[in-house]
Amino acid sequence: TFYKENNIPIYGSGVNVTEACKPLFWEDHSNTFAFVAALAFGPETAWASDELPGACYFYDRKAEILELVEELAAQVDIVAVELQYLEVYEPSPTYQQVQEFRELRDAGADIVTGVQSHVPQAWETYGANEPGGPGTISYGVGNLFFDQMWSWETRTEQMARHTIYEGRVLNTEILTAVLEDFAQPRWATPEERADILNRVFNAAPPRP
Repeated sequence: TFYKENNIPIYGSGVNVTEACKPLFWEDHSNTFAFVAALAFGPETAWASDELPGACYFYDRKAEILELVEELAAQVDIVAVELQYLEVYEPSPTYQQVQEFRELRDAGADIVTGVQSHVPQAWETYGANEPGGPGTISYGVGNLFFDQMWSWETRTEQMARHTIYEGRVLNTEILTAVLEDFAQPRWATPEERADILNRVFNAAPPRP
């Protein structure tokens, strides 16, 4: 209600499951976008239902979400999907995670982002000549505004800055940061950035 009263767009959650699973459409500089988000993790009390608010639960509607992504890919320039997946503390994505993130990409998503991992995870980049065209999969960006100060890995994080031009992903820049004093990020130093990027690049899953 607060978001609606203040004209703040939402996606991935809503007053019921229908609203929670709806895409958010956006347009900027003649580029058209559709944003979709879902939760593939618990607790069940976070999942929206026909009567209660919450998040769009991925596994209740996986087939519908994949079909939606395919439909959206034919309607807009850029489809971006965010998935709150199994919360892990390793830079390497799980086997199932790789399969399901790639399913979203294969369905037509240009940008697939994991927003669940507590440490930075691997990336996959796709070029203009590959099926589906240019785009990225980020398996997990790590903690951003969070409080896990107890290890170096949980204090590190990634942010993606995508450049969209004439309806396609022209470039993705990986920005790196470090948490200080609980939930206060600062930019990583060159040495810290090298450490973060080496960890995630070395964790990249084999491409088919």
